[in-house]
Amino acid sequence: MSADDVLKILDSIARYIVYFYPGYITLYVYSFLKAKTLKDEKGTVIKAVVLSFLYKTCIDKIQISSELAYHFWTICVSVVVPYIADVLQKTEALTDTLEFLDIPTSLEENEIDMLETEETSPWLRVYMRDRKFIYEGYLGNRELEEGKRCFISLKQYEKYVLDQNGIPESLCTEKNETDDDVVVIYYEDIMIIEKKNICEDREAGNMGHWLSEEEQYKDSLNPEQIRRIKDDELREIRRKHWNNRHKLFVDETISDQEMVKMSNRDRELERKEIEEYKKRAQNR
Repeated sequence: MSADDVLKILDSIARYIVYFYPGYITLYVYSFLKAKTLKDEKGTVIKAVVLSFLYKTCIDKIQISSELAYHFWTICVSVVVPYIADVLQKTEALTDTLEFLDIPTSLEENEIDMLETEETSPWLRVYMRDRKFIYEGYLGNRELEEGKRCFISLKQYEKYVLDQNGIPESLCTEKNETDDDVVVIYYEDIMIIEKKNICEDREAGNMGHWLSEEEQYKDSLNPEQIRRIKDDELREIRRKHWNNRHKLFVDETISDQEMVKMSNRDRELERKEIEEYKKRAQNR
């Protein structure tokens, strides 16, 4: 092969590459915005060629004389189009349009995206396959791409032990209040994911309905019941003392007799604080 033949091949590549690279850039940018890896496969090549042909057909109508300017605008279009497509998918206007046209489809990539419908992260309850624990927390980072080990992370998480009936019985962790408190849960270990209302569940402590006045003053409440106490002050009193006794229970350096004494002492302090709370509540 002579030097002239090589130059002809290079010249042909330079002329025909415009039928591939714009579409490939679009697919790459779109995958990047979706936090996915663009796979090098036959389907990707075909899509890139189709998109590039459409771009070239439209841009040729403008009749750009400079080759440099032509490629500049081609690259700009290749980047802007996937960005606009990503933004449109997140707008309510597109969802409303699909509903109006009675098109039963979803633009979310996976079930976690379907749960994340608000501007703030949703509060999730995750049941583990071993049926012994559940985790609760705000949805954080995740990896859900096919072919990779999938996981989700929960911020400000709480971990509960389940009783024989599958009901949260006791808190296994201290109260995590910052986004630096994170747990990573791998998808193969998850059985069920529930989305809880942030305002009612996390901030107001409502787990479906409030405890009655009689129920909230019971001697013994589990974390689930404590979170259903409507009044913030009373809820915090019950939660504080429950955590105190739980710490005593898991502390292996304390003997059983000493643990019982200290727990009873804490219960007495709790009763006194509840009585003082009742007096304050009556004077409000």
